[in-house]
Amino acid sequence: MIRSDVTERVMAQLALAERESELRTLTDLSPVGIYRIGPDGLIIYVNDRWREIMGLEGDAALGDGWIKALHPEDRDSVIESWQEFVNREDEKYSREDEKYSVDCRIIRPDGSTAWLISQATRDYGENGELLGYVGSITDITEQKSTEQALAESEERFSLATRGSNDGLWDWDLETGDTYYSPRWSEMLGYESGELPDTREAWTALLHPDDRSRIDEFLTNCLEGEAKGYDVEIRLCHKDGHYVDILARAFAVRGDEGAPVRVVGTNSDISARKQAEATLLENEEKFRAITENTTDIIVVLNQDGIHKYVSPSAARAAGMKAEEFIDKPVGDILHPEDADVFMRTLRRAWKHPGETIFAPEFRVTYPDGKTLLFEALITALPNVPGVDGIVLNARDITTRKRTESDLLIAKEQAEAANKAKSAFLSSMSHELRTPMNAILGFSQLLEQNATGPLNQNQKEFIGEILRSGRHMLELIGDVLDLAKIESGGVDLDLESQVPRPLIDACLQMVGASANQDGITVRSQFPAVELPMIKVDGLRFKQALLNLLSNAVKYNRPGGEVILECNSGANGILHITVSDTGPGIPDTMRAKVFEPFDRLGAESSNIPGTGIGLTVTKELIESMGGTVGFESTVGEGTTFWINLPVAQVEAQPAI
Repeated sequence: MIRSDVTERVMAQLALAERESELRTLTDLSPVGIYRIGPDGLIIYVNDRWREIMGLEGDAALGDGWIKALHPEDRDSVIESWQEFVNREDEKYSREDEKYSVDCRIIRPDGSTAWLISQATRDYGENGELLGYVGSITDITEQKSTEQALAESEERFSLATRGSNDGLWDWDLETGDTYYSPRWSEMLGYESGELPDTREAWTALLHPDDRSRIDEFLTNCLEGEAKGYDVEIRLCHKDGHYVDILARAFAVRGDEGAPVRVVGTNSDISARKQAEATLLENEEKFRAITENTTDIIVVLNQDGIHKYVSPSAARAAGMKAEEFIDKPVGDILHPEDADVFMRTLRRAWKHPGETIFAPEFRVTYPDGKTLLFEALITALPNVPGVDGIVLNARDITTRKRTESDLLIAKEQAEAANKAKSAFLSSMSHELRTPMNAILGFSQLLEQNATGPLNQNQKEFIGEILRSGRHMLELIGDVLDLAKIESGGVDLDLESQVPRPLIDACLQMVGASANQDGITVRSQFPAVELPMIKVDGLRFKQALLNLLSNAVKYNRPGGEVILECNSGANGILHITVSDTGPGIPDTMRAKVFEPFDRLGAESSNIPGTGIGLTVTKELIESMGGTVGFESTVGEGTTFWINLPVAQVEAQPAI
């Protein structure tokens, strides 16, 4: 039984090998190129005719050699169409539809180009599995050449049958009949044959102002005083407008020399006339612009000789334009700028059409006046009307003087600001020392260090302490502001856990909030907050300013809510909300301005108007941002955004 199975298998293999040999013989003898492509898109077999057509030998014919041989202009489209064929789903296409065909060009190794038609179909196994693709190529180079030659011949024939773009007319003097070609009628909006075949039809279409002139030319032609005529006229279009026509004609004479026919052509020159009108209009516009613009336009030749000077250039110099013509530009250049400017001109001449910027150069005129200019320089050789180097220059004397004045003013303002900051810093230190002494002695008196105090004395001492502490707070804020403005704040930035810093601020503001009947609440996410890179002391100072303001400017029995969460894009978002009166729209622009308390100056609420300014500057110096939202009658929310600290990867142990 086993021997029988083996025998049958061997017989089947032999039959298959014999069949493949027969097929290989047939394909080798085929007049078309046969190829087989595997499921991966690579060629695994080609016959000799395929190699001959493609010009590929050996391994170069297999694999992706067919792709490399494709003409660069056809490669993308061929690959795309092949992929569309390969990617089709079997259930959507019947076997009859699963055909691939494309015309394309190849470049053979010897450099010659050939046209092919490539056709292919899927090759399935007995069980319906895809084995690959089988196809053929046919050299259609000769066919393509024939098609191209035929197309060119047909085009020439079509052009010949349509005749020239000119309209032809032929006037028979003996019969009076006149032939008008289809193009002649078409350019005037008429169908072929729509106009009468008479000379009068043509005369009726002539513009009234052109009739006597064309009659004179025609008479001279018929009488032999001229061989013909070539003149511009206007003929009436069917819709009523006039068409500009270039009319040419000559007389055909008989054996005795008498004219028997007049043959002519009409050319529609409307586009040319319109272009001429547009050119004239543009020239007038250009002249108006150049004569009235403040910019200076100068045309120099290759050697830097003036060939054109705009009126604006003459006005700037206090001279007449003609005084510049044929004189070197070097005569008026400042000696220190002349060499650089002339090198720029030479560079522009070597790079025609390229615009080169000449930043600053001085021009000294005969009256001794010196002006500062900047210019765009473009060489336009062989351009009609120019044929030289065009300078579009601008007088920047006033601008540079203004810039210099502004720079001086800026430097003076910066110096004044530094002096102010230094003064504030010095004064803050000078005031803090005696104020600390006043507070110290007042505290001794309050503690009965010098003996018991009566009620009035206690109240006086309490007022001294309250006012002194407020003054000390003001001095501290002024000192901080002075340091910030002078750039004297040194930050010790470290990656820190934000929760302890925030809790410390909440604890510090809690006592004053309880005294005023204000409830302070905080909300934190369930997950641990990410670390932030801040100066801990300055961060607490900024946040404490927001919390203190939320308490101070709240309504009795109000509420302060601090919320903190890790927002998107690596940002820690902190908000401080109150239930106070809110900030009117008219005052919002001044929120972060120093010493502006937004109308609270007249209240009994202590403050300096500096805290928010300091907060904003400190947070921004640590890479964060500060902002607020407010609704009048409901309250205000200030927010701080700080970037999350980047966690450095720990080295592997």
